Amino acid sequence: MNAYTKNFTIIFIALTSIFFPIKYYTLLNKKHLEASDSAKKINIILKENFDQTEKTLMQIGEEIAEKTPDLDLQVIHNILEKTPINPVKNIYSWSLFDWVNSSGYQTVNTVLGIRKDDAPHIAEKRSYSHRSNELWVMLFSEVAIGIPSAVYVIPVGVQIDTKKYPRAGTVAAGINIKKLMNNVEARIGENTRFLVIDKRDDKFVLGSVDQEKYVGKIFYDAPGSIENENYIFEKEMDPKYPYIIWTGYDSKDFWREFRRSNLIFIFLFLGIIVCGIYIKWIMEKRASSN
Repeated sequence: MNAYTKNFTIIFIALTSIFFPIKYYTLLNKKHLEASDSAKKINIILKENFDQTEKTLMQIGEEIAEKTPDLDLQVIHNILEKTPINPVKNIYSWSLFDWVNSSGYQTVNTVLGIRKDDAPHIAEKRSYSHRSNELWVMLFSEVAIGIPSAVYVIPVGVQIDTKKYPRAGTVAAGINIKKLMNNVEARIGENTRFLVIDKRDDKFVLGSVDQEKYVGKIFYDAPGSIENENYIFEKEMDPKYPYIIWTGYDSKDFWREFRRSNLIFIFLFLGIIVCGIYIKWIMEKRASSN
């Protein structure tokens, strides 16, 4: 039986050396297609959230410009308070909306009201305050701790003008990263691996990794592999949004799926070879006895 064992080994090695690489690259291509599909879905979800936020801030700004061109803070607070918020689509921090005056002071907040003596100066902390020539468009600042929410947010603002002031101030909000993350996961599933990177400074914004651990981390190149997560597909969002989406897969899940998909084949393959060799051995034995 030594000859049959040798034949069996040669056939097994030859076929598996062809089959397993094919199966590996087939599965890898499947993961790439899934990553591409996930990136498109995440792009749509983020765009919907950003567009809704821009629409809300624009409406607030237009109401301020119409009702109080002289920027009466009490009127502005009333406008902020009465701005309708859909609980399902609420991705903002608990402090909701702010009015930041042209000097960079947050003088009104939806929840805290008019802030006089305790008005924080946020111009140095929010990059949208440095772009005074861009009016009536939502601008994004880098991820930061919200003022006054004290949670990680994406600060956004729309600078407006009125009949009286060519640069009146900014209607601002903090997009709560945890809420945004929950919004994304609720629609694509928790098992999707993704990162959103700010292309202006290559810093991490949100994703399926530990937010606290990676916030502020810089990714100059493709993220590659992070904590058993392999990122293989890149999608850049619309130019009005300063973000790049990276999607991929969990390597442990990949190999688990690879082994599971091949297990049945291995048993079937071994069975066919063993049966074939056994039949050949029987036939040769009968031939030699004759």
